Formats: sequence, C-alpha cells, structure tokens
Amino acid sequence: MPPKTASWPTIGPTWRLISARLSITSLPYKRCWLLTEEFSATKVKSGLLTLAPELERGRKIMRVGRIMISKPITVAPDSSVHQALKLMQQHSIRHLPVVEGEKFVGWVTARDLQQILLAAMIEKITVRDVMVAAPLTVTPLTGVDEAAHLMHDYKIGGVPVLEKGKLVGVLTVSDLLSAFLYMLDVLRRSSRLDLVLADRPGAFEEACQLIQQAGGKVINVGLGVEGCQQDTYSFRLDKCDLEPIIKSLKEHGHQVLELLS
Repeated sequence: MPPKTASWPTIGPTWRLISARLSITSLPYKRCWLLTEEFSATKVKSGLLTLAPELERGRKIMRVGRIMISKPITVAPDSSVHQALKLMQQHSIRHLPVVEGEKFVGWVTARDLQQILLAAMIEKITVRDVMVAAPLTVTPLTGVDEAAHLMHDYKIGGVPVLEKGKLVGVLTVSDLLSAFLYMLDVLRRSSRLDLVLADRPGAFEEACQLIQQAGGKVINVGLGVEGCQQDTYSFRLDKCDLEPIIKSLKEHGHQVLELLS
C-alpha cells in the first residue's frame, strides 16, 4: 500500500522559440503535442512561429482542469458516517472531498465509510475519524496522462484537484475514461504525417503552409518520433487525401517518413 501522505509532482512544459525551431525542455516524454486546431500557417510571422495565447498558457496539452468535476459535492469533517454515505447515494458518487469552511482537510471514499459502518452503528464516528488527511492530489495543470498513471499506480478511483491548497475539483476514473474515448475518436477521424524537414531556415513554416495549400488542416504537431535520430515532426491532420500534400512536401525537399490515414 502506498503511504497516505504521498505527494504527486506536477510536470509542465517550458516553451522556447529559437530561429523558427521549437526547443522543448522539462517534458516527461519524447513525443509531445505542441500545436492544436487553433494553429494555422497565418500565425507564422517574420520567420518566427507565433504560438496562440492559449498554448502559451499551457492549456493545449490536455490537462486535468479541462475534464475534472469543477463544482464537487463536499462533506464536513464533523458529519457522521451515515450522513456521508447518504450524500454519496443521493449524488451517485463514491468519493467526497472533506472541507471545513473553505479549507480542504481530507478525502473519504465509499469503501472507507463502508468498512466502518458497523462500528458507526454502535458509537459516534465522524468523517474526520475515517478520512485520509493528506491524500494524493493533482492540480488543474497536471497532464491527464500523468493523472492516469498516478491513479493506476496507486490503484485509486479518484483524486481531489487542488490549486494553491484550495479545492477546485475532483477527478475520477470515469472522467479519465471519457477523455481517452474522446482522444481515440479524434485519432479515428484524423491522419498523421511524420516528416523530416528540409535543412534550411523557415522549413517548419513552409511545411505548414504547403499542407494548408494542398487542402490539409493541421490539428496538432508533435516533436520527435520514437527511434528516429533526426529532428522529426509529426503532423496530425483532419482526415483528408494525403497524396497531394505528400507530393508538394517532397517537391520542396521535405522527407516523408510515415503516413497514417
């Protein structure tokens, strides 16, 4: 069993633009999606890639804040076990943040309460006696994949979402499943091109413009493809005919490594 006082670090991206090339630091994985549907070649100006403000604020890597329950049901620490269980039954939930005033003080699950239910019939037992006072938590900026690993590794069904120590939401396995189903649907409705760009200034911007001119719409762009030693960009596009796009890219000296349509 993991210690109840364990903490979970938040890993976030650091963005840096150098001569129209994207350099990424402090990222947990080799592949990371950089740009989304807000991106278009029109945002490329003066030889430098201009990131949309939403991306600069770190909101376009899917984060917990986008899928969490933002106004969770809470319980007071002095509530009885029976009151907490009734609250769960009324709202069809299995996790309750424990809040005293406006301060987050703990976390309790249906399993915790059910295990103590018999004893609670004999003596007065409150939520404070049962709750985990220092549970594992995430923040709204925690990546969805990081939160999923946390919940899988510690075999828990939900976590409180805190921002500067204040409760702002709840994340459950059901929320994660909904998010992953959405992402799978996006993958089914899209195509992918893995490219090694021509070695010249402005190659990235040129490739984006060529894709757009050939009828492609960029959903997002990833940097780095596993097993490839060269600087590789993975373009996710709306489902379309890739042949004219590939032809145009090759004519301008860009190498197509792989395509998935």
